[in-house]
Amino acid sequence: MNFARNVGDKDKMIRIGAGAVLVIAGLLGPKIFLLFGIILLATGFLNYCPLYQVIGMNTASEAERNASSADPLERASQTFEQVKQEASSTYDKAKHEAQEAVEDIKQGQFPDNVKQSAEHLMDKTKDLAHQANEKITEVAGAAVDKTKDLAQDAKNLANQAVDSVKDTAQHVADSASHAAHDASQAAKNVASDAAQEVKNVADDVKRNV
Repeated sequence: MNFARNVGDKDKMIRIGAGAVLVIAGLLGPKIFLLFGIILLATGFLNYCPLYQVIGMNTASEAERNASSADPLERASQTFEQVKQEASSTYDKAKHEAQEAVEDIKQGQFPDNVKQSAEHLMDKTKDLAHQANEKITEVAGAAVDKTKDLAQDAKNLANQAVDSVKDTAQHVADSASHAAHDASQAAKNVASDAAQEVKNVADDVKRNV
C-alpha cells in the first residue's frame, strides 16, 4: 500500500491544530468531534491523506516530498518532534513577551496595586502556557500512538491481502495441474482402448481368412 506524502507543512499544521481542538471538544462533548479530531491528527502526523490520493491532490511541495521519509511511522515521529519544538518555542516567546511587559510596567509610574496585578498576571500566564504545552504534548503523544496503530493495521491488512492472493493463485495452479493430469490419463485410456479394439478387429479378420 502506498503511503507517499501528499500533505504539505502548512496543511499538516492546520490539521494538527484543528484535530487537537476537536479531540478536546470530543472529550468534553459529542464523541463525533473526537473521531474527526483523531482523523485530522492521524493524517497530519502521517503527512498522508487517503482522500487526497483518491482525488489526485497533493499539497506537499516537491522539496517537502523529497525530504520526507518513505516510512509513515518515521514521518509521524518527525512531525511529533516538530510540534514539540514549536510548542516549546511558542511558550518561550509568550513567556519572554510577558516578562518584558511586566518590566515595562514596573519601570513606569503606576500604583503598587497595578504592579502587583501585573505580576499576578505574569504568573498566571506562565501557568497557562505551561498547561497548554503539557496538553499539546499529551494530545500529540496520543495521536502518534493512534497513528502507529492505524499504520500497523494497514500494513497487516495489506499483508493479509497479499497472502490471500498467493493462496488463491496456488490453488488455481494446483487445480490446473490436476485437470491436466486427469486429461492426460483419460487420453491414454482412450488410446489404449482404441488400440485394443483395432487388435481385436485384426484378430477377427485373421480368423475369417
